[in-house]
Amino acid sequence: MLFPLVIVLTGLFRGNKDAVKKFYIDFNNLLVGTLDKKYSPDEIIILLPHCLQYSECQYKITNDINNCKRCGKCCIGSIADIALEKKGSGLCGYRRDCSKEHCFKDKAQNYCFCSM
Repeated sequence: MLFPLVIVLTGLFRGNKDAVKKFYIDFNNLLVGTLDKKYSPDEIIILLPHCLQYSECQYKITNDINNCKRCGKCCIGSIADIALEKKGSGLCGYRRDCSKEHCFKDKAQNYCFCSM
């Protein structure tokens, strides 16, 4: 809740928004690292925004991540391959203006990585 406010204030005072975002990411990683919890790959889901996908691709990942043909024009195929290597990590594509709840339907993930 505090993050959006800090970003707005940073913009108003002409601050460096990227530095603020990096700080929050580093701080979050530090907090998560201290939780001392371990998750298996089948307990993790990775949310990927559709903007990572090549804009002219006809195989939209928002419907199904397996639609990706791994043509190499974007990073979606590489990320999907890494998730497959980890045997069980779920992947889900989403649009920023839509609910991400469909990604969790019938899944038992306990932890979520979300790319913005």
